[in-house]
Amino acid sequence: MADSYIQLIPDGTGKRLDTDEITVNSFLVHRERHRVAGLGDGDLAEVINEDPLGTHYGLVVVPKTLISPQFSALNSAAVAAGAEVNLDASTIPAATVGKLAGVLVASSVPCRWEIKTRDGAVLATIGVLFTTEPTLTISWSPPDKLFATLAGNGIDENFRVTVVNQHPFNSADVYATIFWDEE
Repeated sequence: MADSYIQLIPDGTGKRLDTDEITVNSFLVHRERHRVAGLGDGDLAEVINEDPLGTHYGLVVVPKTLISPQFSALNSAAVAAGAEVNLDASTIPAATVGKLAGVLVASSVPCRWEIKTRDGAVLATIGVLFTTEPTLTISWSPPDKLFATLAGNGIDENFRVTVVNQHPFNSADVYATIFWDEE
């Protein structure tokens, strides 16, 4: 795509409008630019249709659509005061990559929630939430779609929420829904 311009109606000498010169249906046309621009000639932010790489700069638009959205709705009843329970999402199938999209948690009493990746026996905590009265439901989203990924083997890779009942004497009913994409 060649850089070009078009001449506007004269106001004395005529103003120039920044355009891209492209071919549409075998006609050479000018497409008006709508870009975020800096002061330099080449300081133009690009919009690209791909995952951002370390070499990209400027503004990158990444589609929010999921390839194969998945979820696990999990719960455990009567978790004793001070006790801990693991809520495990479904296993990520072999030859796919699971990308965590978000977690929604709820409890009947205050709890601590640890959001984790599980690759066999290797656990990594990637987020911690606290539910307190009166707000006993909360959601968490990763800062980026590549923040928490797992290469599935169909055996023991999944996302996990570990919940700890923080009430001094009441048992807890706990719920978690884990959302992820599989590519």
